[in-house]
Amino acid sequence: MDIKLSDFSFSYGRKPILRNINLTFEQGKIYGLLGPNGSGKTTLIKNIIRQYGQKGEISYVAQSSGTNIGLTVEEYIYLGRYNPQSFSIKVSDEDRRKVNEAMELMKVNELNNRIFDTLSGGEKQKVMLARAIAQDASWIILDEPSSSLDVKHSKLISDVIRAQKEVGKSAIIICHDINYALELTDEIVFLKNGEIVSKNNPQEVTCELLETVYDTTFREVNQDGIRLFW
Repeated sequence: MDIKLSDFSFSYGRKPILRNINLTFEQGKIYGLLGPNGSGKTTLIKNIIRQYGQKGEISYVAQSSGTNIGLTVEEYIYLGRYNPQSFSIKVSDEDRRKVNEAMELMKVNELNNRIFDTLSGGEKQKVMLARAIAQDASWIILDEPSSSLDVKHSKLISDVIRAQKEVGKSAIIICHDINYALELTDEIVFLKNGEIVSKNNPQEVTCELLETVYDTTFREVNQDGIRLFW
């Protein structure tokens, strides 16, 4: 399933947030959604979820889990298997398999019986992604997935997202780390003031483009064949 927005605009009251958005996110790719604070990234994602989420084809990993979640880690991940349209809470063998695979993939097995609210920020982020993977939707949308993680676990997130792509899944990732997006994604959408500035593959990103988006200077460094921007 591709995700498409045509001439889409959105306002809060009289304040325009998104203007004339025309975008197609193609199935089977990893997209980065970048732009300065207030550019409309989160609003765009919320409207995609509103439009496509009821079809069960999108799982969402927020930047924060909220509070007062008194479930164990295993119970929390099982929420990804809940289908509100079936009116059933029966756990199937398929549910168990998907949950076990997700926990193994995200390396959270040892947290199995911990209460979710007692976890660290990084642990919560991994468990939230495990729940999204267990849901087995076509698309995973992530808001700053590595923001609470150290380098080791940030790499784990990247590896898992790539592995999901290998089995036909797709992803949209909101992030502020330009170099993280360049290394992980197939295409990057840049937003500014509620409008699309450009949609590029990582090789097309330049200092000039970044300076237009972020209104500050950038320097490109080539380190062992890897392009980095500062």
